Amino acid sequence: MSGDQVPEVGIRRKGDTPCAADASASHDPGPEKNRRFRIGSMQNFVKSHILSDSRQQKNEAFHSGNVDRSPAGWGNLVRTRKLRQQRQIEALLLFGLWIASVITVDNFDELLLQRLLPFDNLSFVPARRSDSSTDQMTDALTTIDLFCGAGGITEGFRQAGFRCLYANDINESAIETFRANHPKVWAECGPIESVDPAAIRRKIGLKKGQLSVLAGGPPCQGFSINAPERFLKDPRNALFRHYLRFLDEFQPQAFFFENVPGMLSLGEGQVVEQVLIELQRHGYKVTPKILFAAHYGVPQERWRLIILGSLKAPAPHPPFPTHYAHGRANFRGGRTMTFNLSPDETHRLHPAVTVSEAIGDLPVLEMGKGAEVVEYTKAARTEYARLMRNGDKCTYNHYAAVLAPQNVERLKYIKAGGSWRDIPHRLLPAGMQRARRSDHTKRYGRLRSDGLAATIMTKCDPHWGPVFLPDQDRSLTVREAARIQSFPDSYRFLGSRVAQYEQVGNAVPVLLVKAVAETLAAHLSCTAAGAGCGD
Repeated sequence: MSGDQVPEVGIRRKGDTPCAADASASHDPGPEKNRRFRIGSMQNFVKSHILSDSRQQKNEAFHSGNVDRSPAGWGNLVRTRKLRQQRQIEALLLFGLWIASVITVDNFDELLLQRLLPFDNLSFVPARRSDSSTDQMTDALTTIDLFCGAGGITEGFRQAGFRCLYANDINESAIETFRANHPKVWAECGPIESVDPAAIRRKIGLKKGQLSVLAGGPPCQGFSINAPERFLKDPRNALFRHYLRFLDEFQPQAFFFENVPGMLSLGEGQVVEQVLIELQRHGYKVTPKILFAAHYGVPQERWRLIILGSLKAPAPHPPFPTHYAHGRANFRGGRTMTFNLSPDETHRLHPAVTVSEAIGDLPVLEMGKGAEVVEYTKAARTEYARLMRNGDKCTYNHYAAVLAPQNVERLKYIKAGGSWRDIPHRLLPAGMQRARRSDHTKRYGRLRSDGLAATIMTKCDPHWGPVFLPDQDRSLTVREAARIQSFPDSYRFLGSRVAQYEQVGNAVPVLLVKAVAETLAAHLSCTAAGAGCGD
């Protein structure tokens, strides 16, 4: 990026007429014309000024309450809470590791007095703005969600300001749940092979290039590789081929592709390599990353492979973590494609959300008790619980299953954080009586109140993993599993209870998606404004 192309940091006072993009370069900033500041390396600027080791400056800016740490985190979107309440500022935006659009304030010096910017002499030029306002752009952010399941991705994008236009999945129960929670979305149940993307585009009235984001990820079971040159012809890769059909037909401005990290191991890494090649052949710049859900306020050890793509600019980098947490990345790419946090990050990030903070306010149940609709019996004690409740008085899907007698007996011996190793040998299933102590590390596990939950599975079966509560002698309800997946309490799951568990377990955690969606929203806003949107 040349010096003439770098994004500019600017001030627009309230009441000023937004500068037209073609006139902003010649705009006279008046008495401030000698205080110009161009940033050639946004990454170095943010690291040196915002993420510096100056504890006093950083703590004042980050912990004083003047800065609202949004789910997208420092790396994507920071909004000044106090000045917004005083109507002195509209927004301070930090997009990734570069700054775009800018600050709107009555008095720039007020920012320095409030210590919201941990440096003294910031010079500026007028911001380049698009013809549409940010709010109008937010209203125009749209998605299509393929392989949508119960709607975790659509919910995350919805919370980030996007509107889903069309969704598809082959699972009837999942689509039923999706429709109940997103009634304005055209949600279609059926094989994607039979869907005509051109007909969909005509019906929803979009031109090519108008869709903001194509979201979703074909199940990894559908991928295989024999020879790279025949990758798309292999019938086992058909679902990805249909994803590309939508990409070709809609030519979205960006895409969000997700899958399990295990996809990196398929074909010794050749499958993911070929997926990236095909996405780039279709005109997109791509950025792959493996994200840890707990880094974004999800109380769970869960990893997802995320590939972001952009049509008109370099693809944005996924958001930097907002919460400090560690998990075992024991898969291909675990060291090179994840965020490896250092102990110093504890001073800057939120602590991880624990099991107790996530579900401790939900009604206590005995086995066989509860209902599909239940009222709360106590107040929400934590920020996470309040976020999930969203002001509602009741929630759904909170019924405690009755365990088999042998599991009731086994559960008596399992301590919080324990597993099958706590169970007397005589009570273990026959197959596990022959197991080594190092095998099946999480089977028949009991969660810890002060720790993260294990990955929520598609079956609430103790033989699969830790599903027992730390302080109640039973397994997780659908609602508790949904809370751990960061679905709001208003999100109701339909179908049989087995189907409900499956829907929750197959979902991508909502808050993880929301953080990535906010990054994409910032990227699209920058691209539309004509600013430099990458390194």
